[in-house]
Amino acid sequence: MNSILCNLAPIGCVLLTALPATLSAQSIPESPLVAWAWVQPNSATPSGGYQRTPSGTDITSTRTGIGRFTVTVPDVPADDTVVHATAYGQNGIANIVSWIPNGTGIDVDVATFDPNGRPQDSAFCILCRSGGRNFRSEGFAVADRASAASYVITGAKSWNGNRADPAVQRVGVGRYEVRFPGLNGNAGHVQATPILGAQGAMRRATVQGWSGNPVVARIRTHDAAGNPVDGAFTVSFHREAAPMDVASGSGTHVWANEETATGSYTPSTTYTDSNGTAGPAGGESITRTSTGVYEVELPNVIPSGKSIAIASIYGQTAGHAVVGSWFSRPGGGTVVRVRTFDSAGSPADNRFCLLYLTNDPVGLFADNLPYGDGCAGLGLAANDRPLLGASWTIGLTGVTPTALLGAITIGLADANNPLDGFGAPGCTQYVTGVANITLPNPQTAASFNQVIPSSTAFVGLPLRAQGATLDPSINALGVATSNGLLGVVGDQ
Repeated sequence: MNSILCNLAPIGCVLLTALPATLSAQSIPESPLVAWAWVQPNSATPSGGYQRTPSGTDITSTRTGIGRFTVTVPDVPADDTVVHATAYGQNGIANIVSWIPNGTGIDVDVATFDPNGRPQDSAFCILCRSGGRNFRSEGFAVADRASAASYVITGAKSWNGNRADPAVQRVGVGRYEVRFPGLNGNAGHVQATPILGAQGAMRRATVQGWSGNPVVARIRTHDAAGNPVDGAFTVSFHREAAPMDVASGSGTHVWANEETATGSYTPSTTYTDSNGTAGPAGGESITRTSTGVYEVELPNVIPSGKSIAIASIYGQTAGHAVVGSWFSRPGGGTVVRVRTFDSAGSPADNRFCLLYLTNDPVGLFADNLPYGDGCAGLGLAANDRPLLGASWTIGLTGVTPTALLGAITIGLADANNPLDGFGAPGCTQYVTGVANITLPNPQTAASFNQVIPSSTAFVGLPLRAQGATLDPSINALGVATSNGLLGVVGDQ
């Protein structure tokens, strides 16, 4: 372990510098900033029950022309941000035009059209997300170079954690593959939203599919008539149920994969996930009530409070999806009505991707998970769970009588670096340290208390720990390392 072994210096070095035992805000990864609203054409302030911002400050909307709206979203920066939109109620299509900083957040320009590409005033659902946590399996990109053969989306127009930037390849007219390095796409969820074309031309964006490790999301773009045409779009991928912290809200994502099924069916469980509080996860079902009309039952998420639904059409042909409404499900949970259309605007059976979010926070059970193996009999174990506002006590086991010094490192990243080549066969560095603690008398005092702050921002934080001892009799390096220990911070 670099922090414990002083970069593998001789045994006589000073092993560790003790840091404050209490985690600070600087020690946790950046949290995602998520905001949404259900926007109605003639309302300056979207309904409080259907909008959310991190601070609780209202989102506002200004109609600037037929089918054109400027949505002012507080708390969300212009950089490292993605925006999705879906038409609501009325048969139509929503395009993102642009977003710019407004001092306290962003102004998002949205255009709404009828199915033939003519501007029309329509209600729509809008979702904005900025940044995230590096350890979460999610990423997003603004693919705004429609005619480029291939390019990497760098800087402010993408986010992929601490992994490499997303890359886009144009594989045909209006056909794109977006690669997210380091993410596994054999599950999860994708959303895509078209960006307005030149001279205000309406665009369509279809999710054709996603798969692979790293994940490749395949997106198609069409014009108003349904013809393949090069177009810009926003795209996002996530594996967990909702692309937001569990302390902030919950949600469900569904891939509706049987567009012509009669009666009720269970959507693909590989591409469906929920972390709500209303009922059992995994009980989602979809009923086709008529051509292109579906009722998606989400028993695990609440229908009231601050909520939003975003839908994207799925498949190879042009079309669009509209969120019809969402309402209480008999027996608990939520029903989201989705309508799908062909390129002419006629009802048509289509597959689609649906994301539903609510501000209902999820309680998370604090837990400990040992992983890997120690060497020379050294182990690390937890005496209690990492609960908000409490102490997480961890300690060494199997310390040799000849050990001169002990140490525990607490970090956020998994290193997994074997030390065989440094003279410590069978020993492995499992943790990259943030807090490093010395234990001068490891045989009698081999434990440490890590105070967990009471802030809900820490819920879900994965804390990794590993111990080590300095003992010249163990091996050529004179060091023994323990197993790794993953503690997931929870509020229950």
